Amino acid sequence: MKKRLHLSASYMKDFQCLGSTCDDTCCSGWYVSIDKKTFVKYKQISDKKMKRKLNSVIKRNKLKTSFSDYATFRLTPSGFCPLLNKDKLCSIQLALGESYLSGTCASYPRQYAQLYSTYELTGALSCPEMARLVLLQPEGISIESFDGSIGNNPLLDKYYANDLMSRSTFFAVRDFVCTLLRNRTAGIDERLLMVGQFLLDLEQIVEREQYEQIGATIHNYMTDMEGGALRARVADLPVACDAQLLVLRSLIDDYVQLNNSNARYMECYDQVCQGLPTIDSYEQAYAEWYGPYMQAHPYILENYLVNYVISRLFPFARTAPAHSIFDEYIIFLLHYALLKMHLIGLSSFHRGLTGDLVVKLVQSFSRTFEHDYTFFERTLEALKERVSCDLPTLSVLLKHT
Repeated sequence: MKKRLHLSASYMKDFQCLGSTCDDTCCSGWYVSIDKKTFVKYKQISDKKMKRKLNSVIKRNKLKTSFSDYATFRLTPSGFCPLLNKDKLCSIQLALGESYLSGTCASYPRQYAQLYSTYELTGALSCPEMARLVLLQPEGISIESFDGSIGNNPLLDKYYANDLMSRSTFFAVRDFVCTLLRNRTAGIDERLLMVGQFLLDLEQIVEREQYEQIGATIHNYMTDMEGGALRARVADLPVACDAQLLVLRSLIDDYVQLNNSNARYMECYDQVCQGLPTIDSYEQAYAEWYGPYMQAHPYILENYLVNYVISRLFPFARTAPAHSIFDEYIIFLLHYALLKMHLIGLSSFHRGLTGDLVVKLVQSFSRTFEHDYTFFERTLEALKERVSCDLPTLSVLLKHT
C-alpha cells in the first residue's frame, strides 16, 4: 500500500545525486544501518559473489531490536563503506539495483517527517548538492504540494502530533516564524531575536495548554512587526563581540580536539583559525568582507534558517524530551551563531566570500556537527550551567552591531 506524500520543500524537485562527481561522499565516516527487510533480502540473493561479499561485511546488531537498525556494515579502516567502489559508486546498486539499498542509503539526503497525518519531504544540508540547492536560491524556499507517494515504512526523521493543538495552528506558528525570518526590514540577527521574543510568549501559552490563544498572539506580533514595535523591543539588546568570539571559538576548538575526521570541514576550520587570530581581525572581517557579502546575498542564511524551521518541525518537535520550546530556540540560535563565526573567519582568510565557499562550509559543518546528535545537547546544558540563557545573554552570541 502506498501513502500520498503531501508536502515537499520547493528545492526537492531539482535534486539529483551527483554520484562520483560529488565533492564529498555519504559513504564514509558514518554508521551505515541496515533495516531488517533489507537484511533478509541480502540473505536471499542469488548472486553468489555479491552474497559472499555482503556476508563478510555485515554485522548483526544483536543488542538492538528496532526494524531500521537491525544490522550494519563494517567500515573499512579508512572509514569508508566496504561496498563503495573505486569510482565512489555503490556496488550494491550497480549489481542488484536501487531496490536492494537499505532504507538509510535509499533515502539520504532526503528527510521524511510526519506532521499529524501529513508527510513532508526536505533535504539534509550535509549533502553538497542539497546545500547548494537550499542556500543559493535567490527567490527563497517554500513548501509545496507534492504529487508523489512513499512506502508504508518511511524512515521518519521527525514526527509530531498533538491532540490539544490543531494542525492548522501548528502551520500558523511555523509560517509566522518563517515570516519573521524573511522580514528584511530588519537584520538577520535582529530577526532571530524577534523569533526568540515570540517563542518566549508561545512557551507560556503551551505550558498552560491555552492553545486557543495562539492565533491572537500571532496577530499581535504581526502587527508589532509591521509597525516596527517588535524590532524596537530587541534593538537595545547587548553587543559584545569579544565575548562572542571567545565563547563560540572555545565551543568549536574543544570539539575539534576530539573529533576531526571530516577533511572538508577541517580545511575550513584551519582557515577560520588563521583568519581570526584576534578580536580586531574578527571585527574587521565582519565590516569589510562578511557584512558586504551577506548584504549582497541576503537570501543565503535566510534560506538556511527557513530550511531549519521546515525540516525540523521547529519549534515543536523536541530534540530531547526534556527540552522546552525555548531550549529548542537556543539550539537553533547556536547553529546560526556558530556558522556565522565560521563564515566571518573564512571571509578574513580569503578576503571575501563566494557561494562555493559558503556551501562548502555549511555542508561540512552540517556533516560534522549536525549529525553528531549530542553536540548541541551538550552545548545547551553547558551554557545553562554557566549563564542565564535569556535573550540579553543570547544576544551577545548573536549581534555584531
